[in-house]
Amino acid sequence: MDARFPPRPAALRDDYEHVLVHRDGHVLEVTINRPDVKVGLVAGAGGLVRLPRMVPPKLATEMILTGRRLTAEEALAAGLVNRVVEAGTALDGARALAAEILGGSPTSVRASLQIMAETEGIPDTVDAVTQPSRAIDELMVSEDMIEGITAFAQKRSPRWRNR
Repeated sequence: MDARFPPRPAALRDDYEHVLVHRDGHVLEVTINRPDVKVGLVAGAGGLVRLPRMVPPKLATEMILTGRRLTAEEALAAGLVNRVVEAGTALDGARALAAEILGGSPTSVRASLQIMAETEGIPDTVDAVTQPSRAIDELMVSEDMIEGITAFAQKRSPRWRNR
């Protein structure tokens, strides 16, 4: 290890970045902040680039320059997380979200995730929407697509086959 770059204490690691990597975005009774400037550091592991892309730039600037903490509710309002659950109910909240996801076609869920990943770096919306994707081609001939449309027309719940 290089003595010029000592390991960062756990409390100063990229707190909000941990939240951002989770698809479910569940947060409970935590604060999200960038305390680096308060200890003579910068968010050099990517926080200076990622945070302004995730929240309004003025909020990102304030958080980075002051070390301001966001509550779970503020993180929700800023779009850093998609749900906030009561303390002690994180597992129940995650299960509820999983149940909602499982209500959809597994083939469609997988294709949606793939297409979002494929188009994430395309800045122009029209270019992103018109980007060819093998996932769409596969979905259009899937049994799940046929089942979903059939179930909708017959006003019944679909029986997904993951094919």
